[in-house]
Amino acid sequence: TRNSIQKTSATGSSENVITDESYFTAFITFSPATTGNLRVIGFTDVSAVSTTPYYNFLFASGSTNYSTVVNNVTMTTATYAANDIFTLIVTSTYTRFFRNGTEVYTDVSPPASQRRLRGYFSLSVQNDLIQNIAVGYIETGPTGSTGPTGPTGTTGPQGTPGTAANTGSTGPTGSTGSTGPT
Repeated sequence: TRNSIQKTSATGSSENVITDESYFTAFITFSPATTGNLRVIGFTDVSAVSTTPYYNFLFASGSTNYSTVVNNVTMTTATYAANDIFTLIVTSTYTRFFRNGTEVYTDVSPPASQRRLRGYFSLSVQNDLIQNIAVGYIETGPTGSTGPTGPTGTTGPQGTPGTAANTGSTGPTGSTGSTGPT
């Protein structure tokens, strides 16, 4: 089947598939055909010492649980169903995990100069099938034009009167005026 990976070797050892292409920003989307199989799918950072997956979905063996994982640390855990659609997006500013179009976790990405992402698929059960796979780069578009300035807001209430400070000294007393009529 096109755009799919199926493990054909015996259950017991994990078989890993890593894409040849590497990216600074990328997306991966896929759909597991079944639940209950141990699998890890996401991105490995080939600029790291090992090919351990850096951003990934970890699917638990014998259950319908999956976790979002960043640098070997579990961030969230939830349940899934067969044929759910999972997507992982890594840009220059964030990493976002989705299940069926709903965001389930967001993380701040390390600088692009510190990563080279490659698609990573690890399956451990014979005949496990991952389908509808797409892996690619995310092109950053140009910054859009600045929008118009909004209307001026209303003037706020007048503040409380302050106390006089730094007043000058009292001036000299003026001359006495003429005496009025008697």
